[in-house]
Amino acid sequence: MPSRVGVSAERFISELETETITHHLLNSSVNAAAVRRQAVRHNAAVKKPEDLPLPLDEITTELRRLASTLTTRLAGVATVGRERAEAIGVVEGANVDPAAQGAVPVWWMHSAEEITVGLGDAVGWDLPRTAESVEVVQAIVDAAVAGAVEVGKGRGITTYRVRTPDGVLRESTHEGLAGFLLSMPWKPRLRWETAAPYAPSKAAR
Repeated sequence: MPSRVGVSAERFISELETETITHHLLNSSVNAAAVRRQAVRHNAAVKKPEDLPLPLDEITTELRRLASTLTTRLAGVATVGRERAEAIGVVEGANVDPAAQGAVPVWWMHSAEEITVGLGDAVGWDLPRTAESVEVVQAIVDAAVAGAVEVGKGRGITTYRVRTPDGVLRESTHEGLAGFLLSMPWKPRLRWETAAPYAPSKAAR
């Protein structure tokens, strides 16, 4: 009985801390992608027995190389932030924030089990931890840099659409507070436009 109570209390504290972090970030006008990244980092920091350390394999090497390359390639037009696994041991990632108005930020995170990549404030896509998924991440980054992302905006909702080399048309949506409060039983009409490139001279690889 005591051990069961202890486990329940630990789980409750973990969930409460995660909820507190999310509430604080939302009230501080931090974007949804930052909330997601912070929550993932927190959950990774509260290690469970089944958590696996981030492997130093080819996937980790390639994603680190991508972040390093982008830091040089996009110097002056975007800021590349990196979260290394040394801080928490089980997850790491990067985010690319462009300076150009109308350009779309891109971010990714990866653990021993999966890779998650996203655009703007949307929740992104969960991918298997494979070499093919690293290519998808690269393709989404290239699309964002080149301004080849479609952005649909409606009643408090922003949807990002991009086609990757594997032939998949990917969509991911961010629902802001207005979208949540004004949610309707039908799908809102979106006004679509093409995102701006990070910079004309940086659009081509």
